[in-house]
Amino acid sequence: MGQMVTECFFIFIDIAYSCTCREVNSRPVMGEVELMLERALELQEKADSYKASLCAFVPQHKSRADSDGVEVKNFGYGSKEYEFID
Repeated sequence: MGQMVTECFFIFIDIAYSCTCREVNSRPVMGEVELMLERALELQEKADSYKASLCAFVPQHKSRADSDGVEVKNFGYGSKEYEFID
């Protein structure tokens, strides 16, 4: 959805930090890096799925011009804005 989950960002930072450790023996092996990346992807996919399900319940912006030259914009939940158009 365009935004990274904060926890995923910190996983990436942790991977970068641990992979560049001065002590070679303290660096993670590829399998550990792979597991951390899979975890970050799982968290991001769950967050994206949750956001998508929320968007399904939020009414989308709709507008139409009626025959009287008044544009009615419906913002959902009964709020409307009227604008006279030429």
